[in-house]
Amino acid sequence: MSGILKDICLNRDEVVRIHVSGCSASCARIQIADIALRGTVKRTLEGCQGAVDVGIGGSIENGRFIKWIIPSLPISELPKVIENILRIYLSYRKERESFGDFCARVGVEEIRRILAGGEVGIPIGHKG
Repeated sequence: MSGILKDICLNRDEVVRIHVSGCSASCARIQIADIALRGTVKRTLEGCQGAVDVGIGGSIENGRFIKWIIPSLPISELPKVIENILRIYLSYRKERESFGDFCARVGVEEIRRILAGGEVGIPIGHKG
């Protein structure tokens, strides 16, 4: 995943906080993260596999908790989902808009709809 994050260009003063926790009690303060990843297990007919619940849009500064957008995402799919979430942000944000403010303005349902469409069409290295 670090390779993907290197390819997504944010300005030096921009921060997107990704909190990761394996605790269902929201340890690691995932509820106030820009992007929250909560470890879980996905059960399928083939057995169990590692997965994460994905949430977005938290902000301690503005008193917003994350909204869960993807339950039980297989770990193998996580890098592409994170990449697409960041590309959506870079494509549709307003100038100097934080990730949390972007999520609040656009809405979680709209971001989920865009994600469901697959690839987000902006080039690697784009600077909003």
